[in-house]
Amino acid sequence: MRFKPIDVRPFSERYKDDPSFDIAEDRYWEPDQTMSIYGDPELGTSVWDDVRSLEQTDYGIPLLPYVIREKVPPIPERVVPPVPPPNTEPDLNYKIVIEVAGIKLPSTQRLYLDASRENNLAQELQAAETYRKDNSPYRSLVAFHSIPNIPRKLGLRIAMHGRGEPPLLLPLIDSIQPIPKDTDKKRWESIIIPIKPLGYITENQTRPESDVLPESGWIYVFWKNKLWRELQVGKHQTYRDTRLGFYRNTRHSKLNPTNNMEREALGTAYDSIWIPYKLNGEVQQGATGVKMMYSKRQLSWEEIDRLESNPGRLNSRATSIDAVNIYESSQGFELEDGPVGPIAPALLDQNPEVLPPQQNSRVKPAQYLDRNRQNKISVAYLDATPRGLVVKFEYGIGKEKPKDQMLTLQTDDGWSQAFSIKEMEEVETGWLQAIFEDYPEGATFDLIKDSNTPGVLPQYLFYDLTIEDIQANDQISQSFAEG
Repeated sequence: MRFKPIDVRPFSERYKDDPSFDIAEDRYWEPDQTMSIYGDPELGTSVWDDVRSLEQTDYGIPLLPYVIREKVPPIPERVVPPVPPPNTEPDLNYKIVIEVAGIKLPSTQRLYLDASRENNLAQELQAAETYRKDNSPYRSLVAFHSIPNIPRKLGLRIAMHGRGEPPLLLPLIDSIQPIPKDTDKKRWESIIIPIKPLGYITENQTRPESDVLPESGWIYVFWKNKLWRELQVGKHQTYRDTRLGFYRNTRHSKLNPTNNMEREALGTAYDSIWIPYKLNGEVQQGATGVKMMYSKRQLSWEEIDRLESNPGRLNSRATSIDAVNIYESSQGFELEDGPVGPIAPALLDQNPEVLPPQQNSRVKPAQYLDRNRQNKISVAYLDATPRGLVVKFEYGIGKEKPKDQMLTLQTDDGWSQAFSIKEMEEVETGWLQAIFEDYPEGATFDLIKDSNTPGVLPQYLFYDLTIEDIQANDQISQSFAEG
């Protein structure tokens, strides 16, 4: 049997040779791991032969074989601390802030940050809150707190009424960069201006000769020379959006079940209209600015196309509100003249001699603004001067009123407005009256009578006349007897 070298002398003898030998501290005993309890197969010995052949006596005590080894402190096993898992939680120490002119603004008007599947981000909504750290509060902030440092899309969110109607999203900024959460600024890079639209009601275009806009009329907001919002004037001088983008995209679709001539205003009723003034530091002025227009009736898509394709025509019909840029320097809209001004004194100096009959005689026009006078927002005076061509149609005393006839006023460049006999007002026995409003200035007009009878061609009652020509001839402009 093979064994490791061992010193089989008794401890006392080894101690005599080396007095410094201390078995307890410097060495330790260890059973010889090379000895097989079954003996050595190569030598043909059994375990007992092995044991008897190696038995030694220490102070008369028989011992099993052992090996004396140097006592080396065990090397501790190196424990590698576990690597902590990577922190996949996003850093939410960022925010996005939008400044809104005015204070105490309604919480129902909100801005949104878009959802992002790529970054697992949900849509976020926030309303404007009055910023009270200024000496005299004049603005509000829409702040999106605790968001990751990921650029987002931002826009206006309008709740729509009606069963199953999704909200209307009006994009403002394609990519807005969050900033550290502790950032504060005297003026933010993106500013929105709430506008309360009013209307000039005479050709003088002065503020004493202005009024609230008539109910059921329409306000058109053009941004970058393209129609951006279409709103209908509602009760108590509130404004409701149509789903303009949907109608625009489906107007030529054969699958569109709706009538594009009747774009229904289903938006939430707001008492002001939010428009962009500065986005990501870029002021929206001039060709990229906002223009507003009032119309007593809803425009057709053909009229909208003509305005969008002709900046000169748009500038003549709509009102630029570039003057809101005074907000940055004055923290308000204190302008005494022009289409933009403060809401606090608006309509308080109306000239009663030019005011039209009110739709609600129990409420004075100025009272519609009382709930907003302390909000420090702007008003915009739009052109709402009544313009109409009165046409009287004689069908004859004692005769039955025609049922299917139409009167159409049109221009060479495509503008037209039509009245059916059913829509015309009977002003006296045998006479009907139609008032063509909001016609384009400087154009020439044709008036056509169509009996809608098979085989009967439409009849031109006049052709290629200006409004001045028509109004100068009472016979032409006032009376068209049925022939």
